[in-house]
Amino acid sequence: VGVRKNLAYGVTIFLSALVVVPFVTARILDDIFLSTLFVEFGANVIIHFAAAILAGASAYAFHERIKYRPAPGQMWIIILLLYWTIAEIALIVLGILPGYPLGYVSSIPYVCGAFTSAIVIPMSVRRTLNPQNQQKRKYSRIYTLTILSSISIIIAGEMLRNLILGIFGPTIATAASNAIMLSFSYISLFAILTYVLLLASASGGRLSFNSLGSGLIAVWVVITILKANNEAWTIGWWLAEINMILTIIAFTLIMVRLFIIDTNRAERHEKRAIAFSHFISEQIALRQTAAIDSLSSISMDPTTGDSVLGSVSNAMSDISRANELSKFMEMFISGTEFEEGQIGPVSLRDSLYAALESAGLSSTKDAVQVGEGIQSIELKMEQDCTVQANSFLVDAFQYTLEGISKRIGKFHNVSINIIENADPNQYCMCEMNMDVHVEEPDNILGLFRRYVERGSLDAIELAYSKSIVRLLGGSMSLNAAITGNNIVSIIVSIQLKKS
Repeated sequence: VGVRKNLAYGVTIFLSALVVVPFVTARILDDIFLSTLFVEFGANVIIHFAAAILAGASAYAFHERIKYRPAPGQMWIIILLLYWTIAEIALIVLGILPGYPLGYVSSIPYVCGAFTSAIVIPMSVRRTLNPQNQQKRKYSRIYTLTILSSISIIIAGEMLRNLILGIFGPTIATAASNAIMLSFSYISLFAILTYVLLLASASGGRLSFNSLGSGLIAVWVVITILKANNEAWTIGWWLAEINMILTIIAFTLIMVRLFIIDTNRAERHEKRAIAFSHFISEQIALRQTAAIDSLSSISMDPTTGDSVLGSVSNAMSDISRANELSKFMEMFISGTEFEEGQIGPVSLRDSLYAALESAGLSSTKDAVQVGEGIQSIELKMEQDCTVQANSFLVDAFQYTLEGISKRIGKFHNVSINIIENADPNQYCMCEMNMDVHVEEPDNILGLFRRYVERGSLDAIELAYSKSIVRLLGGSMSLNAAITGNNIVSIIVSIQLKKS
């Protein structure tokens, strides 16, 4: 899978040791302490409460990370962490509910956890193998559903356990629980090993922060195996709790350290980017000014021919545009919006015509002819709208068109419409409907959704366009759907403030 041999061996040995060492240690200690029970309900509650905090905090940390740095399969790992948050709380609650004996330890959260892990972790593997099929989802809705489902599963499992206990007795109920815990836990461990190696491959053959989530899930799987092999309150059972204590300490320290390193690195890179962009833009501006002065003196020479004057004029226009780009380089890095003096009234329709021409599309008043093939573009722009913008608006339209044609496919039919919004906010909207002909619609649709995720730089043209619109104080949305045989329909909506 593209992982260095030593890393692959190291991960495999670590996960194997994570299972074997606690198991062997538990067996040795069992022989020493025999069947002695160590009932410490208070300590058990504290451990489970700390474990719930660790799982919940980790789920939140990974959720915040994937919003800006998407990683394949991480959503499923977060779902498992949320389940274990609920499961650890359930272990506390079930131990103090009336109707249960004092010191009762339920195995149902572990049974349900083993079953859930065996289903969810392979889903992470599947998403890692097919990242282009990943769909854009509303995470908050999924996580809310996960929490409610986890509570329902544990309650249903406890009711089913009581039913089986009443019919078949404790021996059969315990044997069935242990069998489920062991079988599904071993399946989960194999899936975790595969997922970690695939993540390492996706990260250039090295382990990354994203591997921490799967490592944390592996600990709960190992604890489930230990709980299945040892009776409650025995030394082997307590070894599983000690394992959790060590995990809480280790993962807390690791996550804090990684957070500090990541924050320092981000601040350092941002400072360097702003400082060097400012310096380089100044140097570029100096050289461009010198070039413009030289070209101006050539254009003022009475002996210069018309063809040379035309070339000089084009060169001066390009240099002025480059000078403008270098001037605002820092703004694109920092994300600061254009100030009042940097924007003014701009015709939305004229900007669209200029963008079509810059994108290589020869436009007329109502149609556009694309160079490669006969593909008409309908322009419904009878009414113009003046918005607060500058020359970068042309770039936003141009790179949107170029990004879609380059990353997705050739245009089939395109409709561009300007809509003047009558609401009090006084916005104008440009809506572009593009039918693109592709060979594999499902894969292209998955790629498109990955391109338009927040923070994604995979399609730099689309990311640049969105950044421009945001700097102009507007908003931009992109959506896609399969509408016909090998046709993907893309809708781009750009909303800007009226002047």
